[in-house]
Amino acid sequence: MQEQWLKIDKVLRQRFHPDEREPRLQLLIRKVLDGEDLSADEAREAMLILMEGRPSDYEIAAFLMAYRLKPRLLPEELAGFASVMREKAEKLPLPAVMERLSDTCGTGCDKSNSFNVSTTVMFVLAGAGIPVAKHGNRGITSGCGSADVLEALGVRIDMTPEKAAECLTEVGVTFLFAPNFHKATKNVQPIRRALKQLFDEGTGDFGQLRYGTIFNLLGPLSNPAPVKRQLLGVFDEQLTELMAGALKLLGAERAMCVCGAGEGMLRMDEFSTIGRTHVTELRDGALHSRDYSPEQFGFQPATADDLRGGDKEESAKILRDILSGEERGARRDVVLLNAGAAIYICGDAVPSIADGIEMARAVIESGKALEKLDDLIRISNT
Repeated sequence: MQEQWLKIDKVLRQRFHPDEREPRLQLLIRKVLDGEDLSADEAREAMLILMEGRPSDYEIAAFLMAYRLKPRLLPEELAGFASVMREKAEKLPLPAVMERLSDTCGTGCDKSNSFNVSTTVMFVLAGAGIPVAKHGNRGITSGCGSADVLEALGVRIDMTPEKAAECLTEVGVTFLFAPNFHKATKNVQPIRRALKQLFDEGTGDFGQLRYGTIFNLLGPLSNPAPVKRQLLGVFDEQLTELMAGALKLLGAERAMCVCGAGEGMLRMDEFSTIGRTHVTELRDGALHSRDYSPEQFGFQPATADDLRGGDKEESAKILRDILSGEERGARRDVVLLNAGAAIYICGDAVPSIADGIEMARAVIESGKALEKLDDLIRISNT
């Protein structure tokens, strides 16, 4: 790790001016590079330093890359980071009756090039009567993020907290655009994009690593709304138990953290219909892990091409075609599977994923899911 760090640090010092403004953050970076774990309090301290905009660009990049190289992450570290992001986020003015909310956010970074499955699922979940506060951003590791596709559909993504709360109370679904709610992270975003460019260029040892930073994991954990139930997708099956453990520490009631088979060695941050899906479920305060196959739910195995997305206009068409019933092939199947899991974990109406799938199918065929999309477009622009 140390040898690899020396090569990466050389690139960072060339790309970013190596100012060292924050000695405490430097000490925490060194601790991580020495193979030690941060305590929950130290993780909170590091995130507070980042959120307050005190470090230099080099120090931010060094922190992100030190954690990128860290061989083991702890739920306590992620929960410590995410708790600060939640505290610093803009809050939604919600009535108490809206406090049991759900989310279908994923980490990205899976490189599967699939369409926006979890964004499609949010409308099926809302159509089933389960309130959804979808947390998301523009694509950083993918060509079309949830914000991109919703914007192409006509949803106003840069809503104020008051407007986002209005959509949630009137429609039962809203979108929380991460930069609008996590304004304290604005100094981190340019560094993330610059690091992404280094990965894409394959500069030095960057070319041997798969892109992703700690913020890809923190996005799904830092919903500014009081989300208690969650279907969370990750890009590596070794992360499902870690993320479920972090959600437990953050106060989640129920959750499923999933990683599905993609093409070759790649994975999907969704339930997959290409192959098996590894799942860690948080239920009754305990974590339970198991694998699922698409066949056990009656779905034919798909291919990566079957689930491929496109730019934001094409992705918007795919999403609307699924909700309107025009798309009835493999793309609809993967939405039904993920929506079924979301209905099972986020609601109280069904006892199993299989029952959730049947409810999801009924919601789409009734037109309720499409109605939720159209209502969100209308209210968000009012």
